[in-house]
Amino acid sequence: MAFCNQLKKLRKRNNIKQVELANMLGVKQYVISGWETSRSEPSISQICRLAEIFEVPIDYLLDTHTIRVSDNDDFKKVERNIKMDIEDKFVVEFQNIIENLSDSQKDAVIDMVKSFIKISTR
Repeated sequence: MAFCNQLKKLRKRNNIKQVELANMLGVKQYVISGWETSRSEPSISQICRLAEIFEVPIDYLLDTHTIRVSDNDDFKKVERNIKMDIEDKFVVEFQNIIENLSDSQKDAVIDMVKSFIKISTR
């Protein structure tokens, strides 16, 4: 996942609108939009500020696949975000599958999930 996707994901995960993030950084909303669509890139100081805002290491924000943490607190933040990434991937994949089903197939999936939940809670 590229920086543009990481930024958008983190912004949405934290319920921050583009205009709100722009205000935090002292830029216009179209700048954030440009970053999220890969039309432009932030400066190093803006990347550092974004990492502070979202409380993630720069490595995670840039999606370098090599995440360095300086202390246990940083590790916990990265771990939390990676867990959320996994959940996001599941939701996206599940939504893609469901979109292609007929209404009767969707009902069958719902019934199957409900019965699975009943079995697993016994």
